[in-house]
Amino acid sequence: MPDYTPAPQVTDAKPTGKTYPPFEYEVGREKIREYASAVGETNPVYFDRQAARDANFRDVVAPPMFAVVYSAGSVGAPIFDEEIGIDFMRMVHGGQEFEWSEPVCAGDATTTDEQCH
Repeated sequence: MPDYTPAPQVTDAKPTGKTYPPFEYEVGREKIREYASAVGETNPVYFDRQAARDANFRDVVAPPMFAVVYSAGSVGAPIFDEEIGIDFMRMVHGGQEFEWSEPVCAGDATTTDEQCH
């Protein structure tokens, strides 16, 4: 049996509360369609502008977890921040939070902020 030595636990709270520059993403209609297809969505509001407008959306609407697409550009700074010191061999995704004020539609510009908790 291989010898396993656990990684030291991060106890330095110094990065807690640290923020990073906001990341802006312009939502494209084709990106919404590609994402919806990839995750198996079939609702026409994700593909057809008129269907979306008939459902009272401004344009083709993004599925809720499209948030992973428009927020992806913001995660690089904290992941590679030496002050945080992530060990990629032992990294486990512990969670993330999204706050929406209204549905995201094609043509919207979203801003993602990162903060260490």
